[in-house]
Amino acid sequence: SGNVTVSAANGSGIGTIVNDDLVTLSINDVSLYENEGPAVFTVKSDKVIAASASITIDYATSDDTAVAVEDYEAQTGTVTITDGDTATISVPIIAETLNVESDEVFTVHLTTSSPLVSGFSKDTGKATILNDDHRITIIEASPFGSVEPNGGDSRSIVLSRGSSQTLDITAGPCP
Repeated sequence: SGNVTVSAANGSGIGTIVNDDLVTLSINDVSLYENEGPAVFTVKSDKVIAASASITIDYATSDDTAVAVEDYEAQTGTVTITDGDTATISVPIIAETLNVESDEVFTVHLTTSSPLVSGFSKDTGKATILNDDHRITIIEASPFGSVEPNGGDSRSIVLSRGSSQTLDITAGPCP
C-alpha cells in the first residue's frame, strides 16, 4: 500500500505481489408482514467488485418456525455481485389468512467457492414473518334468554376480526 524501492546487486530480483483484494460477504436479516410481498435479502461485499470481476454466491433457504410451502417458497440458487458491492435474494412469502399464528422465522444460508472471497462476516440471514392475523373477538351480542331444545330461536352475534367485517351466527335446535 505504498511505494517500495528494491535494489539488487546483480541487476535482477524477484518480487511477490500479495493479493489483498479478497472480500468478506454478509447477509442482512429482514422482517415483514405476510401480505407485504417477498422477503428481500441483501448480500453485501466489504469491497466494491470491479465490472471486470464477479463473485458468485450460492444460497438456500431453511425452515425454522416457518415452514416451506405453508409460509414461504423454498429457494436455492446463485446470485452474482458484479460492478458494485451488493446483490439481492428474493423469497416469496405465502400469505394465508385462515389461521391465527405467531411470528415465524426461516433462514437463508450463503456458501461460495469463489477465489475472491476470504469468508463471511455473517453467512445466515433470518426472515421474520410478522403476525398479521387477528383473533376474532365478540364485540356485541344480543340477549339469548332461553333456547328451547327443539325451538327455532336465533340471535345474532357481531364479531370483529380487526376490521368492520360482520358474521351472523344462528343457533339451531339443541340435541
